[in-house]
Amino acid sequence: MGSETSKEPVKEVTSATRPQFTAPVYKSANIAALIILAALIALVYLNSVTGLVDISFVSKDAAGSAPRLAVDRLITRAIGSGPVANHVVNIIVHFMTAFMVFLLTFRILTVRLFTGAYRDSANKVALLCALIFAVHPAALFSVTHIANRPALLSSLFYFTAAAAFVAYRAAHNEDEEKRSLVICVVSAVLAVICSESAITLLPLLFVLDAVFFENPPPILWKKLAFFAIATAVIAGFFIIFSRELYGEPFIALIKGVGQNTDYGVIARLLTQSRVALIYLSIVLFPMPGRLSVEYDIIASSSVAAPAPIIAMAVIIGLLITAFIRRKKNPLVSCMILWYFITLLSGAAFLPLEPAYLHRLYVPAFAPFFALAYFAAAGHTKAKSMGSGGAPYGRLAVMLITAVTLLLSVVTVKQNAAFRDKLTVWRDAYKTAPEKEIVLYSLATAHLEDGQIKRAEEIYKTTLEKYGDHLLANYGIANVYSAMNRYALAEKHYKQAVAIDDEFAPAHEKLSWMYMRVKRYDLAIAELERVIELSPGSYLTINDLGNMYYNRGDQKTALKFYLKAAEIAPDVPQLHYNAARMYDALQDYRNALKEYETVLELDYNFEYKEEVEQKIKELVQKY
Repeated sequence: MGSETSKEPVKEVTSATRPQFTAPVYKSANIAALIILAALIALVYLNSVTGLVDISFVSKDAAGSAPRLAVDRLITRAIGSGPVANHVVNIIVHFMTAFMVFLLTFRILTVRLFTGAYRDSANKVALLCALIFAVHPAALFSVTHIANRPALLSSLFYFTAAAAFVAYRAAHNEDEEKRSLVICVVSAVLAVICSESAITLLPLLFVLDAVFFENPPPILWKKLAFFAIATAVIAGFFIIFSRELYGEPFIALIKGVGQNTDYGVIARLLTQSRVALIYLSIVLFPMPGRLSVEYDIIASSSVAAPAPIIAMAVIIGLLITAFIRRKKNPLVSCMILWYFITLLSGAAFLPLEPAYLHRLYVPAFAPFFALAYFAAAGHTKAKSMGSGGAPYGRLAVMLITAVTLLLSVVTVKQNAAFRDKLTVWRDAYKTAPEKEIVLYSLATAHLEDGQIKRAEEIYKTTLEKYGDHLLANYGIANVYSAMNRYALAEKHYKQAVAIDDEFAPAHEKLSWMYMRVKRYDLAIAELERVIELSPGSYLTINDLGNMYYNRGDQKTALKFYLKAAEIAPDVPQLHYNAARMYDALQDYRNALKEYETVLELDYNFEYKEEVEQKIKELVQKY
């Protein structure tokens, strides 16, 4: 490949000259990369396909209307909720993303700016970078953990947009230029729709443009202005429509940071500086004991503390290096900027957990690129030494193979941690044994696994450590409810409600506990509170109808059944409930109509024989 491309005439690059690829993207290389990546990813993620689909826990702060969740709901509706289908979809998306990493790396190394070793090693570096990306255990928190699928999809479009942008800037004809630009814009829009953190794509594209392509000063500043304005417009959209997207106005979200005693605004910025370097250390040394869904990050609250000062000094030093070396070593500069730009997300400013490994999926490309390039460059240099360099070349190949295999083994092993909820939270307990949510989730997993006593012990430990803990009170109330110790269950449900009266799950569980002991008035009052908090919940409205039915008030029960059916007209159970109430109230015309609707919606309805018999009887009566 090197000798073939070296014969091309070298043209002088001017401001009027469009940068071009110095080597074509060989189809044979692409096909080989596709086959290798597909085979390796299939082997590494094979043991994850029957694993856990979701490890979400109850939270009143979940943003149900955010675009990323809407996209995920569309996919789930299309493929169902089975574990195999969901995991296969994620693995396919990961494979496509790894191939986009291959294309992006190759295209960067074959722009006119690079010659010699860069150009000669382009295929090897691109494939090695994609392989490391494909098998690195940090990626499994986006791939195996189904709850992170919106971010995974966003990452696919993110890399596609970046690769298309480089192709656009290096296009050698107008058709290729237009095609690449369209792919870039469409992919960028899809990336932002799937996850708003993809807004970092705009400043990143500017960096790619400024570092790898010829830009006279006036043009560079004009482009900077364009990217800055575009980024501001997109950010403004999320700020203006924050209430619709996240359930709260943007100001309330920002205030939430300041009100968080552990992570105020300054503390969060200091802490995130440390987390950026922790992430980097995990990329370089991804040992199983360092990989988890949860981390207990201690907040850095003082600018005088050594840890955050060292972290910030390292980050500033790297950024200065990127600026100083932008001409002599553009690859190093670009990868430093890639890492820190792509780490900038809502986690740095909004009241989110400071560290989750799925946020490392896109930033990790930078160190992977650097590792792949230096490894491939070393191998190429060894080959150039002739027979004297042969041992070094073989050693380089062996090291590359060993590292890839080691990363694959760690990923396969870590995939097993997502087998079920209990395994997930046992694994998380190793890295965050004192964290409240880990203790609560571990106890809940024990409860769901039938280990009631063990769950009770952990909930009690959590309450002893953290006092009035919302989720621990809610969890131990569930334990006592399962043990039929209703007095203790009521006490802790009420305690949870006292801590946060807007925590709907506690009101809902309290209502069901009251129903068990036939205290229907109290049960109804709790469900009415749930409906106040979630007025569009047809399941809760249906439950309220059940409460009135159990109390003997059929007319009121019918009213709530009909209201639930109005919100969710495609749910046959709601029409079935309404039909039974109409029948009991001797309104046979409407009863017949509702029974017929049940079979229209689901001909194999659970109570099909009963419904068919009722329809026959009502046809005779009516």
